[in-house]
Amino acid sequence: MMLSFVPKTIRFPPTISITYNVMITDSTGKPIFTHTYVNDYGILDLELVPAQHSNVTRGFTTWGADFVGEEDYRTTQTFHIMGPLLITYNPYSINVSIVGSDNNLFTNSPIDTFNLRVEQNLTQK
Repeated sequence: MMLSFVPKTIRFPPTISITYNVMITDSTGKPIFTHTYVNDYGILDLELVPAQHSNVTRGFTTWGADFVGEEDYRTTQTFHIMGPLLITYNPYSINVSIVGSDNNLFTNSPIDTFNLRVEQNLTQK
């Protein structure tokens, strides 16, 4: 599942770096994943990759950007989150907050919450 988070007030072409915090919660509201991503063009592109517990060490794995060896340089590509989510009918939420811009941290971060729901069991064919 691909998701793109685009701030409403961003100019095109984007010229600022934005630091995002992503938190995924289970159906009870308990956080099951959290990570901070920096994107140099201001738009956060995420791919959620469902995986069974036995397939993932420590529950979740995250990586990106998509250019091997250039992960620390002007990140503008898709980040990936692989873990035990979206494999059952249980609902999840993803909270995305902007915690900084151009290496400046915010004291009052804007945040949005999105509900994720599986329409069919992805482990069955």
